[in-house]
Amino acid sequence: MRRWVLFTAVVAVVAAIPLAVWAAGAASPDNTAINCQTVKWRTTTLTTSSSSFATIPELKPEVSSVFPMSITVSAVVSGQPVAFRLRDVSVAGNKVVPPGVAPFSAGALSSFSYTWTDPGISSAVRGHQFLVQWRRTTPAGTSKLLKADVVVLYQTEKGACLA
Repeated sequence: MRRWVLFTAVVAVVAAIPLAVWAAGAASPDNTAINCQTVKWRTTTLTTSSSSFATIPELKPEVSSVFPMSITVSAVVSGQPVAFRLRDVSVAGNKVVPPGVAPFSAGALSSFSYTWTDPGISSAVRGHQFLVQWRRTTPAGTSKLLKADVVVLYQTEKGACLA
């Protein structure tokens, strides 16, 4: 009988550890369950000689989420150094997504990937459009974007992933 009670106690403790870890993670405001992914890409070359930010056509994903989102931009660039930023356009306003501007040295041919994190806004329940923007960071010259993609990971209502 003692073995049975001891065995039951050990099983209960072992089972409780993962449940406690899961519960702690689920209760944290820093964790968000992901159930949707939206992807946009371009494979045609684009050039800029501007020192002002401009939106890259085709890299404008739209999502429906009030929770934090992760947005990763990957690109192949050449020419003068460039900077990228991400804007979130929603009913709550038009803002630059944290952590802000990300500079990259282009050179002959460079590829990079960078992730922004949008905290989400409860007043923007039905829509965010992310604008991937870029600009040249030197006083003169041209920068070239050879190809790029943007991936947004987020949580939304079941069956509500936008195509």
